[in-house]
Amino acid sequence: MRHVVEVARWQEAQEAEQSYWKSIDLPELLRIVAEKPAFLKLLPQEGKDLFAGKDVLELGCGPLGLGVVNFFLKGGPVRRLVKVDPLPYMEMSNIPLLQQSGVESLFAWLQKIGDVGDYQQVMGEESAYHQEFDTVVSYNVLDHVQDPLKIVNNGYQALKKGGKMVIGVDCLSVLGRLRFEFVTRRLHKNGVGVLAHPHTFWPGHLVKMMEEAGFEDISILGKPSLARVIAGSHSRPAFIGTKR
Repeated sequence: MRHVVEVARWQEAQEAEQSYWKSIDLPELLRIVAEKPAFLKLLPQEGKDLFAGKDVLELGCGPLGLGVVNFFLKGGPVRRLVKVDPLPYMEMSNIPLLQQSGVESLFAWLQKIGDVGDYQQVMGEESAYHQEFDTVVSYNVLDHVQDPLKIVNNGYQALKKGGKMVIGVDCLSVLGRLRFEFVTRRLHKNGVGVLAHPHTFWPGHLVKMMEEAGFEDISILGKPSLARVIAGSHSRPAFIGTKR
């Protein structure tokens, strides 16, 4: 089954996303920052073979420009980094809740990290690169978009032969997904957790999308246990596929 939502529903999600980012506070920002290097630890050699000296495209990085690849600090610099996101770029200095004394050095460091790479305001579904990149990354993105399969297809098209796509996305347990779709969406329909997430996934959904896009040798790193797949908390594995 293909996961696609109407344009109006996607626009609703984007409005919720923009409101979220404009009102983000320090604890939430630090949580987001900490997640990304933690995700890199799932990758072989923490991503050295995927990023060091490579041309990399990140589909969805958030309006602060703090993509996963910006936190790759081992093995040498990325040769070229392009980051796309549908929201306009935001300076942290424009977020009222972050204007706190004593954290200026932290924000300067994060701003410097976020500024690395070419930020382009465009939907991932409209990204039109063709065989330009060694690696494509999509982290915590596919459950927020209009057409997840289109994002994966565009990632495939953007890769050179032999290139790899890395996907990280929240995967709910069977019980958790049923609860979210049939209870949470009804009881909290105006909450950002519902509005900003048009889609929910099981791990098998991601594998099928990658296979449909043409990826081979698909692996799942950080795969949850069977008990967690059935009734546990959500997980965010790394899915890696190769363009042959």
